Amino acid sequence: MDIIKKYALKNAIDHNGKAVAKAVLPKVLGEDPSLKSDIPSLMKNIEAVVKEVNSMTLDEQISQLKKIAPELLVRERSVQGLPDLPNVGSHVVLRLAPYPSGPLQIGNARMAILNDEYAKKYNGKLILFYDDTIGTSSTTDKLSKGIMPKAYGWIEQDLKWLEVEWHETYYKSDRLEIYYDYCEQLIKKGKAYVCTCDANVWRSVYKAGKKPCPCRSREVEENLYLWDKMLNGAFSEGKAVVRLKTGMELADPAVRDHVIMRISFKDHPRVGKRYCVWPTMEFSWAIDNYLLGVTHVIRGKDLMKEDVVEKQIFDMFGWKHINYLHFGRFSIAIPKSKLKEMIKRGEIKEYDDPRTWNIPSLRRRGIQPEAIREYILHFGMSLADVEGSPEILYGKNRKIIDPIAKRYYFVKDPVKLRLHGYPVPFEAKVPLHPEVEFGYKLYKLDRGETYILVEKKDVNKEARLKDLMNVVFSDGEAIYSQDDLSVKKIHWVLDDHKVKVKVVMPDARVIEGYAESYIKDCKVGDVIQFERFGFGRVDSLDPVVVYYAHR
Repeated sequence: MDIIKKYALKNAIDHNGKAVAKAVLPKVLGEDPSLKSDIPSLMKNIEAVVKEVNSMTLDEQISQLKKIAPELLVRERSVQGLPDLPNVGSHVVLRLAPYPSGPLQIGNARMAILNDEYAKKYNGKLILFYDDTIGTSSTTDKLSKGIMPKAYGWIEQDLKWLEVEWHETYYKSDRLEIYYDYCEQLIKKGKAYVCTCDANVWRSVYKAGKKPCPCRSREVEENLYLWDKMLNGAFSEGKAVVRLKTGMELADPAVRDHVIMRISFKDHPRVGKRYCVWPTMEFSWAIDNYLLGVTHVIRGKDLMKEDVVEKQIFDMFGWKHINYLHFGRFSIAIPKSKLKEMIKRGEIKEYDDPRTWNIPSLRRRGIQPEAIREYILHFGMSLADVEGSPEILYGKNRKIIDPIAKRYYFVKDPVKLRLHGYPVPFEAKVPLHPEVEFGYKLYKLDRGETYILVEKKDVNKEARLKDLMNVVFSDGEAIYSQDDLSVKKIHWVLDDHKVKVKVVMPDARVIEGYAESYIKDCKVGDVIQFERFGFGRVDSLDPVVVYYAHR
């Protein structure tokens, strides 16, 4: 029982004091494969131990694990493959800053998992910070990237499923008054100014020419007057912004006198139209990183420009710099903006459509959160751009689900054949798993003939109906032959035990066929394997729909 207890304790400690029996099972089997011989009994023992462990406090769990398996309390850095964080002091504080425009994509998951790994590695604090500021109407429409009210809940659900553990939650939309205060301080310091130049003129003449616009030389009092007008809605969108004096001579045009506040009269799902001036992400990040004590920011290299602006803001206030770390681009999914457009056009009907490669779609296909984490850690903190290979993810997922996926037969493109010539009565016990004792599917053939379904491509002279008998094919018949295990094995379904099944493929194609009626014993959410076809997740039972994962 010690082997069960140590993994139950470890699972509980990793998940806020609550272990899950299904998560403990693969760990136990990995250490002692001989236990596969009686999975039902093993699961009963695991469930009993998990119940005992979950009744303990977190401190009691840690104390128990220290006694029986202290090595499990130490994170294996070589396994995680992550470099040490620089400038680690007495504590580490990190943050996630998702924009709530839809479910998490796998690229967002990379950001979340890397931050989570480092927070756990250093016993630090992880903050979930919804980056829910809004831009102008024209900008938002152009990018098809508005805030979705449902996305707040989706993101939290996705993070929990990915086993990302955060300690505090904030919303930028709750903190507008804070940003206003710090913006006003910068104006008073002469470090920021209200710019009323035409945006196109400013870009083409002043930004491109590396020269200040007339607004830059305004007196502080005039800037404060214009700032007050902005807050009171006296300017329309695009007619006034607040610029930070980052410098017009900087080599990178993108950071020359960067905008830190802009006007938007768009309705916000959390605060309505209470505010009409919104911060840019760089400004709000700088203020929040300081106020919340963030020590390390881990994000994509596409946000390196933001580092420059944020560091300047820190300098203007005399704050000590924090640490910025970056990773390369990760491309494998449909971008959220493109996904919204595809939904609008009717090309995609749901956000968890298998083509999206967002977290809900992967979950629906039976991809496990542990596999996604291992996949993300496979690429680590590399700055190189990654064209993510699905096969790497599938390989990691296969190792996790293979020991727990019950086996069934699925016949697509079926041919109905009369099966006869076998001795009567004929009985076959077909195991639900080749190695793990999950029980079996019992078939009794009491009559001298019956009908079977096999795939059209498999009808070729002689074959072995897997776990049943050898047959010779002839003119729409399958005739019993001697038992020769060397003959090619094919899958089959008894005609009077068939259930119609739809399999939704990763490209959203639907493959129809028949499975054994035993599949009705599954529960929605079970991961199964259709032999010689692939793994999938049971999405519904009436009708039976399975979302395909991989081979």
